[in-house]
Amino acid sequence: MTQLFFLYIWNMRAIILSLLLISCLQLSSQELMTVDYTFKIKNLPSTEKVQFAYYLMGKTYIRKEFDATADGVIHYQADSIHRGVYLLNFKEKNAFFEILINEPKFTISVDYNNLFTTAQTTDYKENKPFFEFLQYISDQSQLSDSLQKNSTL
Repeated sequence: MTQLFFLYIWNMRAIILSLLLISCLQLSSQELMTVDYTFKIKNLPSTEKVQFAYYLMGKTYIRKEFDATADGVIHYQADSIHRGVYLLNFKEKNAFFEILINEPKFTISVDYNNLFTTAQTTDYKENKPFFEFLQYISDQSQLSDSLQKNSTL
């Protein structure tokens, strides 16, 4: 039973990641944008460094590093940024989460203590299903862990 469950999750993951990849390929045009992004990070420790980074040819490159602010709000503006998959990296926590960049302005809210399940945006339609997928994967992972603990295999 648990093997079927894992196979189902793996297949769903593959389908959704394939759709995201196709989406990202469409986003990867060489067009540059002027952007204005706001990241609201609840419970951000004052010692944390937040990096806004991107992927290129299998490597991660830091676009800008921010010191934590008292209110947890990070504002990023740039005159030339490519569309694609970016990430917010939290150095002290050694964790990150990805975002899709295809619009010039948006706000994302997230809780530092639970990055994957609390990421939200109300004004960016492409990241909303992506964040819902991350929540789904987190829920399924917890369910899988619970089933493994209760399994007699």
